[in-house]
Amino acid sequence: MSPRTFIAAGATALGLLMGSATMAAADTGAAPEATEYVAKFEVSGETYKVRLVEQDDIDQARALLNGDPGALTPNGKIRWGVVDVNSPYQWSIDPNDFGFAEVTAEVCDGRPSYVDGPNWGAGYFCPWDAVIVSLDPISH
Repeated sequence: MSPRTFIAAGATALGLLMGSATMAAADTGAAPEATEYVAKFEVSGETYKVRLVEQDDIDQARALLNGDPGALTPNGKIRWGVVDVNSPYQWSIDPNDFGFAEVTAEVCDGRPSYVDGPNWGAGYFCPWDAVIVSLDPISH
């Protein structure tokens, strides 16, 4: 066997060995961490839910659940006719246009049931009295 053939065979064997070790390490049986969550908020005795997809929003929601100070008011663009995780309402919050705010306009404040009503004119929902009550992973 020439030195060049020996080196190539060794490199191939090493590659196969490394690939097997990587596969064994990756196959731990543990479920991958969720990348999307459902945050449930209580507002004046009513609840509504928002799908969270941005890591900053998920981290802020966790912090609020743990009692950490921060921007408290959920603020998001309304998607009319798209229920998503927000049943029984006929709307949901766009997960890509959501965040927690320290200050919002009064025009988007209210109860979740008001958004379903005929007089809701704002394109956003930002209930000042909202309190996050749960944060659950979405499994795919």
